[in-house]
Amino acid sequence: MLPQEIKHLIQRYKDKPLESVVFKKFPENVDVPLLLQQLEGRRFIANKMPSWNTFIDELVFPSHLAFQQASSEQTARYKASLLQIESLVDLTGGMGIDSYFFSQRVKKLVYIEQQSNLCSIASHNFNVLGAQNIDVINTQAEVYSNTMPMVDCVYIDPARRNITGAKVVLLEDCSPNVEAILPHILTKTRYVLLKLSPMFDIEMAVRSLPNIKEIHIVAVDNDCKELLVVLDVLHSLPSCTYHCINIAENNQNQQHSYTNELVQGVHIHYTSQLSTYVYEPNVTILKAGCFSSIATAFCVEKLHPNSHLFTSNQLHIDFPGRIFEVIEVVEFNKKAIKTLLTPIKKANVTVRNFPLRVDEFRKKTQLKEGGDTYIFATTVANNKKVCIICRKINQK
Repeated sequence: MLPQEIKHLIQRYKDKPLESVVFKKFPENVDVPLLLQQLEGRRFIANKMPSWNTFIDELVFPSHLAFQQASSEQTARYKASLLQIESLVDLTGGMGIDSYFFSQRVKKLVYIEQQSNLCSIASHNFNVLGAQNIDVINTQAEVYSNTMPMVDCVYIDPARRNITGAKVVLLEDCSPNVEAILPHILTKTRYVLLKLSPMFDIEMAVRSLPNIKEIHIVAVDNDCKELLVVLDVLHSLPSCTYHCINIAENNQNQQHSYTNELVQGVHIHYTSQLSTYVYEPNVTILKAGCFSSIATAFCVEKLHPNSHLFTSNQLHIDFPGRIFEVIEVVEFNKKAIKTLLTPIKKANVTVRNFPLRVDEFRKKTQLKEGGDTYIFATTVANNKKVCIICRKINQK
């Protein structure tokens, strides 16, 4: 697909910083934007798609915008693991990463994409990767969904930028308009897997979408990446299962699941007294807001409604987040800063529900960043401001 001259230049500059290539002068017949596009694509594959590295010299890469919404290998594999079906339609094919990993789990997959150049690139790459069970169709999702045959599952990852390039989070502002096409799609499939922005309001999804069976909040190394909604035509009960999954590079994945029915009416116990351990939930727990479920599952007490830190005398090594052993707790005032924090030259500082930002706290305490000491500056149940000095527990 690529001109021979571009292929030669890729090999010449593949290990050079992209910035140094941008300002180089090339002959007029060289498509410089295409060259930069391919060099950027190689870096994306190296960082986000390790299993494709073997084929990197044969793959072709689309524009930067396609990379921005593309899944990483970790999140694509997770989505594919949710499927136990034979056929799937991907209505928003894009770069083709999700389609490829879905194709490893199904017998037949249809890739739909309205941009012809993305279709050409995806078709080429699928052939390079040996994915022979994917049909590539260049059309709009709205058009194909009107005439598509029955299928086990439909996957939709709507574009979350409008025509001006600004980010959007409402379903009706995305492309395709999920709310508009969903009623007809649900007559052609049992399952719909919908990928939403991690910024999307979960409660809004529950209110606006029908037949929700599962919601998956997916993070990679504590960075929230995707909000996945599974619709099941046969699921009409109000119950919904939530899965909070934090995928880690060291394979120490953290997962917490619960149903909305089980946490209704559950009361959290708040405390001002620190126990042996402090528990800091990971980002998926914070996004889900499932604090009553966490408190019940791990028998932990919350320090304050808005602090989102827990404490317990028991060590729960599988807690979905970070765990710290408490060394000392001091009330935040001038005397405490002078007598206790002065011997500590550096520490890792986190502020939760506290009047100072981290930089302001460091300026006030003269603490440098780093070291083995961790300090949580927070508010406890009696509304006192405290500094929790602790050390991190290894959860491996």
